[in-house]
Amino acid sequence: MKFLHIIPALLAFCSLTACANYETTDTDILESFRNEPNAEFVHVPKFLLKIGTTFARVNADDTDERQALKLASKINSVKVLDLDDCSQNVKARFTEETENLEDKGYESLIRINDDGENVRIFLRRNKDCITELLILDSSDDDLSMVQLKGKIKESEIGRLINSEFD
Repeated sequence: MKFLHIIPALLAFCSLTACANYETTDTDILESFRNEPNAEFVHVPKFLLKIGTTFARVNADDTDERQALKLASKINSVKVLDLDDCSQNVKARFTEETENLEDKGYESLIRINDDGENVRIFLRRNKDCITELLILDSSDDDLSMVQLKGKIKESEIGRLINSEFD
């Protein structure tokens, strides 16, 4: 999956776009599809994320890397749902369920179609903070969703992006 290579950049970008009030979301989609036959589901809770970013920060080589890790530390939860090995029926239901996320309170951030691989990125915000980021990746064979929740201010992301282009 090509999009996995851009997750570190998206984490930094998204952390700049988010603060949060955690309402019940329609990413209960994750919960409703996680137990489908052949579905793979992983949840990385806040505790493990904090440990990982703490160790990574100790080994960070430069200011930009430390700044990106500081933003990543504001992510409280990561959930990944992989439906690659599920039946076509399950994939079709999932696709239908995720078709109109804008109607469920999400803003469309990015849509990419690269050689048959479609990546859609959505966010939820509360004022000047991004509270949730959804990454949907689909192709002929693959179908997955990544959900990031946290509290990241848009101004923090702006500083990170500006430092990348200086």
